[in-house]
Amino acid sequence: MREVTDSSPIPKKRLGIIRDEHLTLASLLLAGLAVRLWLVPKGAYLPDAVQFKIWGEQLASTSLASFYRMADPPTDYLPGYLYLLAATEHLRAQIDGPISMLGAYIPWLKAAPIVADMVVGAGVYLLGRRFASSRRSLVATALVIFNPGVIFVSAVWGQVDSVGFAPAMLSLVALVNGNPIPAAILGGVAFVVKPQYSLFLAVAGISYLRAESLRLPPLNTLDAKGVWGRWVLWRLALPIVALVATLQLLLLPLSVSLWPGPNVAWTLRS
Repeated sequence: MREVTDSSPIPKKRLGIIRDEHLTLASLLLAGLAVRLWLVPKGAYLPDAVQFKIWGEQLASTSLASFYRMADPPTDYLPGYLYLLAATEHLRAQIDGPISMLGAYIPWLKAAPIVADMVVGAGVYLLGRRFASSRRSLVATALVIFNPGVIFVSAVWGQVDSVGFAPAMLSLVALVNGNPIPAAILGGVAFVVKPQYSLFLAVAGISYLRAESLRLPPLNTLDAKGVWGRWVLWRLALPIVALVATLQLLLLPLSVSLWPGPNVAWTLRS
């Protein structure tokens, strides 16, 4: 029997509601961005700002593979944020020139955390729309975007927290939308910035797999083995491969690896 699909256009009233909802979301994000830009000149956590500036300059002037051995002061940051510092310094040098005072560098330092705040806010909205009304999703977004602690950490202190949380949030959004492979890739990106965020992603991943497995047929039913085999491949095996590959690809340029190997300065196990 051929499946009948509803191809009728979305009513104009509904289109207007969607448009207003997206306009409200954009307004919230722009207002949150404006508040942060206003706060950018208000200061920074100087000990970290000085270190980030030095590391960025060293990353831009030396090979990534030798950075951990040559870093002064030494760093225990994983490669994720170091890539961002290197990119920030390369871009800053192209625009501002080769020499930068700390005061001129601080706005560059805060740029990525501020953008990441906006990504987190959008992720909260997308996650909320899976389970709640548009109004509640927008309220949740506003509570995150205008949270004083979130604003202070990125726009005043210039810390890295939201940079790691942004891909973690997008990973969670991908997971609840039934896309485990993109979720695994984004989770790997989040891990190499801030490994702490992998803890809540692990809980979410286990919950997702449990919910998915409950919808599978019992193994003693017809064709159950084939259904389970496809599920294990696409929902478990390939996401794990994607996660491991993402981690390894992001670690290796800085001579870091998941396991010992040639030209590896250190591994995550040591």
